[in-house]
Amino acid sequence: MVASKRLKISVPKFNNASLIADYSRTLIGRCMNPHTQDMKTLLYMLPRIWKVEERVAGADLGLGRFQFDLTERKTSLSNRKSGSG
Repeated sequence: MVASKRLKISVPKFNNASLIADYSRTLIGRCMNPHTQDMKTLLYMLPRIWKVEERVAGADLGLGRFQFDLTERKTSLSNRKSGSG
């Protein structure tokens, strides 16, 4: 086997503060059992379990991955407790 020469890519430095701010309300996750769990059901049920269904948009990223974008500043998943009513 012949080792191929690795291509080095340099990215210029830039201020990424606006990118961080834009994605600060985004959650990306992975389904741990994608062969058993239907992604459409997961995208439907998780916001309801978290009680944020009116304030979140979910997307299937493929390969068992998903993304949720929180639409309101006051919405926080970290402050939610499972089973709280």
